[in-house]
Amino acid sequence: MLSNDDSLAKGLTKRFIRENQKSTTKLLNSIQRESAKIKTRKQWDRFIKNTCKNNSAIINSYIGGSRRKPYFCISFFDKGTWNPMDEHHATGGWPEDSLYENFIIFQFNGHAPVLRGMVKYIISHHAVQRIFQRLRSNNVESSLWEPAAIFGEIQHLSLWSSVWCHVLGLLDPFNLNLDYDDLSFPFPGNQGLFIGAQPNGTAGCFLRTYVGDEKLSETQLAVRNLLLDASKDLHNSSFCYSPEIIKNLIEEHSWLIFQTVLHRISKSLDLICDHITRDCKSNTAKIELYNAMTNIIELHSDYAPEITSDLLLKHGEKEVLLFWKQHVERQRSERLNSMERGDC
Repeated sequence: MLSNDDSLAKGLTKRFIRENQKSTTKLLNSIQRESAKIKTRKQWDRFIKNTCKNNSAIINSYIGGSRRKPYFCISFFDKGTWNPMDEHHATGGWPEDSLYENFIIFQFNGHAPVLRGMVKYIISHHAVQRIFQRLRSNNVESSLWEPAAIFGEIQHLSLWSSVWCHVLGLLDPFNLNLDYDDLSFPFPGNQGLFIGAQPNGTAGCFLRTYVGDEKLSETQLAVRNLLLDASKDLHNSSFCYSPEIIKNLIEEHSWLIFQTVLHRISKSLDLICDHITRDCKSNTAKIELYNAMTNIIELHSDYAPEITSDLLLKHGEKEVLLFWKQHVERQRSERLNSMERGDC
């Protein structure tokens, strides 16, 4: 039998999913209608402003690119009924609604083509319910555990789903003796920790549960705080929308965000690997993962992440991306001039 708090949290979860779906439908209809009208840069700027203004469906947004070729990204929730962890339903059925993050990228070049992104993470009905229960158990005022409270807790999920998906892709060449279904990836919230997995054969992460601060162990709390620090000022980053930006908009330097995050967690890598492999059956799982991630961090450091990390905090992502773009182009030009002079 559900307690009063359980019943309330379950009701709030259903309402959040229902109202969010209405907001998402309204957002997408507006985008389709308004983007078709864009012909000038002034209309483009107005489109971005109106899209972001008081829109309850948008999780994160990012404006990037150059003055001549800007782009605009937004992420939002869609409702789904797919549970990748459920092996008992051949069709992937899920008895309760879940939410999956999707995103759209616009590029301005006289018109506004729409690029739809792949699903990067799914958050279960259970995890959303746990957020409401956590807020309620702390006697937070009712206005703060209304549906809008969810967005404050999930703002870092886009970044970390991109980070963990890229880490998993880079682990493949190491041929580790790991079952990915047994890995427990941490995703930070402001008041708790999401626990997620990437089931074999799926592209995104499945966030199966959420644990509030008061129930976290000392190790889990340390991991949560470490991840929050590592994603400081980056939760609205271009890397949240990779690899679509890299593939479609040639923003290859957004990889510096990935390298920066890896650098920021490197000193506590042992702690993070311990959390990720805590449910693994193999006794060597942690050391295998630790060695592989150490190699990945060493191999992906061409953007001088220790310097870039400080620059991002001082100047912001757009300025740092521009700096590296100009730096790489200058080096390329110098090499070409050197070749023409016959110096090499």
